[in-house]
Amino acid sequence: VPQLRVKQDIVPGMKQFIWFRATATADMEIACTELCGWGHYTMKGRLRLVTPSDYQKWLVERRQRQNPPMNPEGDETTTEQEKPE
Repeated sequence: VPQLRVKQDIVPGMKQFIWFRATATADMEIACTELCGWGHYTMKGRLRLVTPSDYQKWLVERRQRQNPPMNPEGDETTTEQEKPE
């Protein structure tokens, strides 16, 4: 991530960890900096730096999507039209 002056080599299939302290919010592109072969131009990602409160809001949204509320009958939320007869 050039804007953070961070560069880390990685190995496909292995987890790599990198630590930094963000001092501002931003939306940045992550691009591979080495010519690895065919398809190199597709090796991109995004890094979004957000405030702690925005991150907490995002977590709540993700949890709600993953665990939808139950309807009073105990099964997952469905509309009357979706229920089998």
